[in-house]
Amino acid sequence: MHAQTASNVSERLKEDPFRDQLKQFEKCRFDAKKSEAFFKEIGPKEIQVWEKAVENGYPIAQYFYAQCLHNGYGVAKDQDAAMNWFRKSAEGGLPIAMSCIGAHFEFDSKEKNLIQAIKWYQKAAALDDSDGMYLLGRNSLSDKRNKDDLDLALSWLKKSADFGNPAAMYQLGVYSESLNNIEGFKVAAEWYRKASEQNVAVAMNRLSQLYMVGRGFVADEKKAFQWMLKAAEAGDPDSMLEVAKFLKLGYGVEKNLRESQKWILSATKKFEEGAKRKEIYSVRKLASMYWQGLGVTKNKSEAVNLLRAAAKLGDQRSKDLLLEMVLNEELVSRDGILISSKTSGDLSQIRVIDSPLLNGLEIRQKLPPAFELRCDYLAEESPPSK
Repeated sequence: MHAQTASNVSERLKEDPFRDQLKQFEKCRFDAKKSEAFFKEIGPKEIQVWEKAVENGYPIAQYFYAQCLHNGYGVAKDQDAAMNWFRKSAEGGLPIAMSCIGAHFEFDSKEKNLIQAIKWYQKAAALDDSDGMYLLGRNSLSDKRNKDDLDLALSWLKKSADFGNPAAMYQLGVYSESLNNIEGFKVAAEWYRKASEQNVAVAMNRLSQLYMVGRGFVADEKKAFQWMLKAAEAGDPDSMLEVAKFLKLGYGVEKNLRESQKWILSATKKFEEGAKRKEIYSVRKLASMYWQGLGVTKNKSEAVNLLRAAAKLGDQRSKDLLLEMVLNEELVSRDGILISSKTSGDLSQIRVIDSPLLNGLEIRQKLPPAFELRCDYLAEESPPSK
């Protein structure tokens, strides 16, 4: 692909007959529900038009058709074909397609390649794509080595936020909060508010937490509950569980055990939906629900099965937790796990000899603090917290 600038790409795309559809999509691209609705509403009418247009080299049609193939909008899912059309769209100069290819290398590939992902993000960011800027900034922020790296990462995130990207706003809030000082908390709250205005549930959740503990301003139980409720209503299952705890304890709201249970059931349903889509976090969280009997009938065997499923999907935290359960002899009698004897209490010296539970999954030798399977969303002794 020849060197391109934002201006000459913009000029070329003006000739694309699907540019008005792209402008329409740009208005909703940052909202997952709205962008999905865009394809479900317009896709059935346009899918055949896009399918014919892709062969004529129109980058926008290629991008839309790739999205349909990637998500199964009006056509059967086909990830290989989707990547082919994303690439052709990117070669035609569409920055948003470049960001999609980068995201593929970072998140979707069986063989992830972060170096390739960043190269595509850099191309997209250079052409003023806000997703490219955000993803480049986020990766640079997590890989910062010195002040110059940090400044560059923050500059990309701020530029993306200026383009209206709520994910960048949220990331800037997380960074500001991590400074762990009053000014940082205040700046974080402003970024979280901006992201919340675009219906970002996790931003509402974080804002609730700031009010919970009084970071940057006086603690306010009612405002903490109000923001957590907004996050739950926006569909965040973790926030639903927190709302359940607020209601059970009467924290910032009148106690209501019936409503508390409703929110637990809503969260469970969300995790079940995510687990069906093989989302690792949802699978692991659903395991937690079954272990405790929270929103479902208590079933430790099902909890273990879910953890095994998450481990097979590559989730290291589930692998570590399964091993910890073996070491604590919680699964020995049922699964016939054989382990070597403990030596001086050093977990790194314990080796799994034969484990049908782990099915030969690779385990890190030095175990980090285990994921809290027995979470305490409904613990009586403490206020809601993450």
